[in-house]
Amino acid sequence: MPSQDDILIGPHRIRPALNRIDGPQGTVRLEPRIMDVLVLLAQRAGEVVSRDELHSEIWAGTIVSEDVINRSISELRKALGDSHRNPVYIQTIPKRGYRLVAPVGAPRVHAKKTPRMAWIVPVIALVALSWWLGTWSAESTAIPDAYTTRPLTSEPGLENWPVLSPDGHRVAWAHRPDSSLVSHIYVRLVQDEAVHILTGGPAWDTRPWWSPDGTHIYFVRFRSGGCSVMRIPSLGGFAEAQADCTGTVYPDISLGVDGETMLMNWRSSPSSPFAIYALSAADSAHRQLTHPPDRSWGDHDARESPDGARLAFVRSASEGMQDVYVLETATQKERRLTHDARNIHGVSWLDNGKTLAVASNRAGTDDLWALDVASGRMSRLPVPDTRTAFPFTVPGRSEIVYERVRTDVNIWRADSSGTVEASPWSPSTAWDAHPAVSPAGTHVAFTSSRSGTYEIWLAGTDGEGVRQLTRHGAGYTSRPAWTPDGEAIVYVSRVDGNADLFEVNVTTGVRKRLTETPFDELAPSFDAEGRVLYSTNQNGSWEVGRLEERRATPGALPFRGVMGIQQDPLGNGYLYGKVGSPGLWRGHIDGSEVLEHASLDPRDWGSFNVLPDGEIILFDRAARAVLSVVGGRIDTLATLAFLLPAHDPGLAVHPQKRWMLLTRMDVQESDIVLAEPVR
Repeated sequence: MPSQDDILIGPHRIRPALNRIDGPQGTVRLEPRIMDVLVLLAQRAGEVVSRDELHSEIWAGTIVSEDVINRSISELRKALGDSHRNPVYIQTIPKRGYRLVAPVGAPRVHAKKTPRMAWIVPVIALVALSWWLGTWSAESTAIPDAYTTRPLTSEPGLENWPVLSPDGHRVAWAHRPDSSLVSHIYVRLVQDEAVHILTGGPAWDTRPWWSPDGTHIYFVRFRSGGCSVMRIPSLGGFAEAQADCTGTVYPDISLGVDGETMLMNWRSSPSSPFAIYALSAADSAHRQLTHPPDRSWGDHDARESPDGARLAFVRSASEGMQDVYVLETATQKERRLTHDARNIHGVSWLDNGKTLAVASNRAGTDDLWALDVASGRMSRLPVPDTRTAFPFTVPGRSEIVYERVRTDVNIWRADSSGTVEASPWSPSTAWDAHPAVSPAGTHVAFTSSRSGTYEIWLAGTDGEGVRQLTRHGAGYTSRPAWTPDGEAIVYVSRVDGNADLFEVNVTTGVRKRLTETPFDELAPSFDAEGRVLYSTNQNGSWEVGRLEERRATPGALPFRGVMGIQQDPLGNGYLYGKVGSPGLWRGHIDGSEVLEHASLDPRDWGSFNVLPDGEIILFDRAARAVLSVVGGRIDTLATLAFLLPAHDPGLAVHPQKRWMLLTRMDVQESDIVLAEPVR
């Protein structure tokens, strides 16, 4: 349901609860559903909202004609004093929908007046408390009461990693227009729509960063299997290599306040976590700054404070579990600031080392927060957006530039001939993946972020009757596997950082923990005797573990580098993928292995099913096809117009092969947005 909170659109105060607009020309009253249309457009300001979306959001379950939407838009333009030919509020995008192009913000909240003397004692106490805690100083930048937002980009694809120039007048970003690994660096003036493309060619150029004087832009370039830190004049010219970054996974770079030291996440070996290193362009020396725990994913997004006193960074305990830390420059001691274990997409200094802007889903949506470095207290920044990532600020200025991210992953159903249905199996605007069909073929378990965190959900085979099964509320819960009797589901959850196995009863919802080790237990399945098989890194490499009577046994089967193991129901060994190696493999208890099918991509270890009759159904990424493998015979069941997401189990087949479920990334877009204080 659209929000009932007041909104500022340009000079107009929108009051949904009263169905009225207060503006320069007076008060205009609207019909409730016309007001709902305006609120929806404001919630997605800068984005195109299709007519179908308007119908499903505002007139759900009602049959309405095209004229109803036309009239609603016309009434809104009239109420706002807008023009169809030269719109300043609502723009028509031919054959796509409508877009609100005016600045949108939240109104300033004024405190109630109190008797003159009543505030003296509380204020004295508050000042004393602030002095005692040392949380704020005269150097701190005051946080505005409200922001308005306006999009700086709107091209298709991913426009990300925005950075403002030191004077705040220009913004640079990376643009990846499609699914290819080609991305370029762009620059524009904040107050001018003209865009300048800085880089080109068949390379993945990303993570721009301005030099302190604004004359150059540093960026990361991936090409031909290598990685280089490059520097290019901000007005255009020849890009020069500054340092080698081959071996990094996260393309992450920033500059220290000296303008010469490059800060990058790096790891000393493939099995080590990423740490923050200082790179010198003069001698290519690497100096390690942070020291994450051995079994964590590591550190990234390093930002040195403007006074050079501390280094802020994000530490990932594991998938979906991040917190903010600082490294004090003088003592070289690390200090943890947050204890949320939630997704954090970027940090930036709001002032001279006192407060950080943090993009986090700590409250369920991707909001911007102000984090006080001294106390660790967080408060939501008054930016009217719930899809934020990678904020960037310039010390002494109050503007914030950030990514507005829109991602929609759905599960789709296809019949036995491979024909995909016209709409998602259980549509949502959340992230839905990892489908698993019950042994009787009557229910489907899947992973979803519908509740604000990743949990296990249950639905009927038609996608109806959806209900939440787990409520961990933190970490990353995923990869459900049905028990052979269909009464429970074993799944993976990272509630403590590492991946452990849990079980939940589908009828009662009673949950129990199966493993509690400092290692990772992943990709559960069941053998012929009903025991849980899983992949574990307990002995330093991925091997097969087995769970019997709550006792975990690593190395229970003689296979190495294994992920996604399933036992052949006909007793002909075990089938699995291998980490970093292509192919579907069949292994036997004596340790012998044979390549069953060569074209399974190592990223798709979770996208194959073994049916009760021994038939193998798998996704072939190179062919964009779902294949049937029986003995030496290979048949194509479906040719797809899309790819399943990599590294995520995205294929589930009915036990009698009546239908299949496929995971698809339907929307993955991001634009650059500027948040400015309401003056």
